[in-house]
Amino acid sequence: MSLDPQPIGEIPEMTVRVARAAFRKGSTIMRLREEFGTLYTDADFSVLFPKRGQPALAPWRLALVSVFQFLENFTDRQAADQVRARIDWKYALGLELEDAGFDFSVLSEFRSRLIQGHNEHLLLDTMLAHFKAQGLIKAKGKQRTDSTHVLAHVRALNHLELVAETLRAALNELAVAAPAWLKEVSPSEWFERYGQRVYDFRLPKGQAPRDAYGVTVGQDGFQLLTALEMRPARWTPTDACVESLRALVHERDAVIELITLEKGRHHALDHRHAVQDVVVRLCDERLALLGQQRDTLNQAIQDTIALPGRLHVQIELLASVPGIGQLTAAVLLSETGHLEDMHRSEQWTAYAGLSPLPRQSGAMIGRCRISKIGNARLRRAMYLSAVTVSRLSNPLGAYYRRLVEQGKPKKVALIALARKLLRTCFAVLKTAQPFDLAYQRPLKAA
Repeated sequence: MSLDPQPIGEIPEMTVRVARAAFRKGSTIMRLREEFGTLYTDADFSVLFPKRGQPALAPWRLALVSVFQFLENFTDRQAADQVRARIDWKYALGLELEDAGFDFSVLSEFRSRLIQGHNEHLLLDTMLAHFKAQGLIKAKGKQRTDSTHVLAHVRALNHLELVAETLRAALNELAVAAPAWLKEVSPSEWFERYGQRVYDFRLPKGQAPRDAYGVTVGQDGFQLLTALEMRPARWTPTDACVESLRALVHERDAVIELITLEKGRHHALDHRHAVQDVVVRLCDERLALLGQQRDTLNQAIQDTIALPGRLHVQIELLASVPGIGQLTAAVLLSETGHLEDMHRSEQWTAYAGLSPLPRQSGAMIGRCRISKIGNARLRRAMYLSAVTVSRLSNPLGAYYRRLVEQGKPKKVALIALARKLLRTCFAVLKTAQPFDLAYQRPLKAA
């Protein structure tokens, strides 16, 4: 991010009128802005940012928000919400009433720049000294009220929110996956303590109450982990047919890669001015041998699939889905087994690396990409199937074209189609019913 130095402008007229009407006697936040007005210019902070790159938000605004967080005990998420919602904060930051603010991650990035460059004094120390001289900020007992203390206070709030929200997210997942078990092991106060998002209420303001809350959350998390450890899920060995199929599929992939490599070498030999005949002959022999091995593996895969049993039934079910042939079905089952460890379609898409993962910062809000942390073979097989289905005139192909018409890039639409195909395959296996284009999901009763 870069900094284009600009003078601190006047507060928008409408913001001034509304703020003064709402706070006839003013407020501490508004007084901070009035005292701060001529203290700095953006040029004072140019050392923090490069000259090229995405424009940064005004550092003086971010510094003020950090002080506001210290004064009112807000985490980054809560502070970003206050910027969007509170009139006195918009007044202090010189924002229009309709200004949407910024993503909360900007604040942590700003603090990181200060700490990494040892430049806290450029903003907070000078500002806080000025505010204390005006009597707007008072020292809290023997505690320091300088930049180090402000940054540490805000960081502690964010860490506490993160830990508590992580435990809350785990409880929500367990409430869906194993509600009866969770009700059995959870104390009644957990439902009150973690029933709402952590950033929807104020964390304890004093150091001692805040430490006590952190200890309570830690003890709750330890209790939950202990309960999970005491009752682990029963291990189910992989079926022998699936293990054999997986070995065949992996070997076939290796042979296909070698064939591709040899074809590239053969193409290069064809375009050389002079080449020994023996080199071309050896390359042809290798290609022929690899082709025979590929055919042998294909036949072995077909023989394994044809064996009577559960694997054969599941392959036939998957092959009923458009774009899923027997080889793709073999890849799906060989990489995931018989779904003993999969209870929801989201688990399968996450295992394939096709689940969306938020990637955002101050410059990017609401952007997602696939995680790519799962099984690459499974992801590749579903992507190639999606390419095939996108050309078909069925509801799945229409789904792809609808996404493209809505402005989605074609690769994004293909990834969405691949994820939909994988969820469809999961549903077919779980219900043990072949794919039906005319099927309509039943409506839930009101």
